[in-house]
Amino acid sequence: MARLDPRPLYDNPADARLLVRSDALEQALRALENDLNVLILGERGAGKTTLLNSLALELRRRERPVRLLNVAEDESAAGILQRLAGGEGDALSILAQLGREQPDLVILIDGLLDAGIAYDLFGRMRDRLWELPFTWAAAVDALAADIVRAPPADAFFPVIVEPPRLDERQRRELLEKRLGRSQPGSVIAEIAAVGPENPRRLLDVARRVIIDQMPASAAANLDAAHRAALLGRPHSMLFAELEAIGEASPTDAELMRRMGWTRQRISKVLEELEAEGLVSARDERQSVRGRPRRLYRVSAPWVPS
Repeated sequence: MARLDPRPLYDNPADARLLVRSDALEQALRALENDLNVLILGERGAGKTTLLNSLALELRRRERPVRLLNVAEDESAAGILQRLAGGEGDALSILAQLGREQPDLVILIDGLLDAGIAYDLFGRMRDRLWELPFTWAAAVDALAADIVRAPPADAFFPVIVEPPRLDERQRRELLEKRLGRSQPGSVIAEIAAVGPENPRRLLDVARRVIIDQMPASAAANLDAAHRAALLGRPHSMLFAELEAIGEASPTDAELMRRMGWTRQRISKVLEELEAEGLVSARDERQSVRGRPRRLYRVSAPWVPS
């Protein structure tokens, strides 16, 4: 049966069969088994929750006690500890007692959407947590990395793991596991060749190809345009302009006229698009002594055909 829904994989054997194993999972397991706390950083849809659920399943298979807690609706670090403790009484005292009963417990925290709460928990309350014998793993959006890794929270997580960006082989493996025999290998190969490295967005592209009957290149191009739009309206506008004209330099008078921007602003937005992998650049030398002109174009495989 095809499984193209975007939900993460849960900690059960059925979903485990759909997992594309990675070095990130093995690295996190080694750290936790050696009682080292792990911070999982990644963009939305990169597989942070799937990684946490896979850790929970693997640790239980190894007879290591695990608590997996989604804290997306909690409004404070104290509230998170209160839920871990069972909801009543002094949370740290209850957790200390739990620690005496289960000193090898691993606590997995998912849904830390608020960087401030994450910093309060693992930074301001760091020393109190260190008094507990537990090992911790927490998943946080990459956008909050600077806050969560600021002192004193940085010392709480000696190991930092990032879900991998899927290469073409891994994209094909994921699609084969999710689609099974419902699609011919040629369709899977075509999607894998042009699809994004992010698992959730790869499944979005696959759904457009299979459900909406879009060509794989067009579906991948929509994904790139959507990513540019998430960066902001200026990024979306400039991305669309590059799609239309093919290639341009921030110094091009016509591009500045069409955008109504200065060269400096165009350069800044292009650099941000390039950092996201949405555009690529090459240097074109116009004379022996002059500085080369930097030209940008929409990155393959998103170049319209």
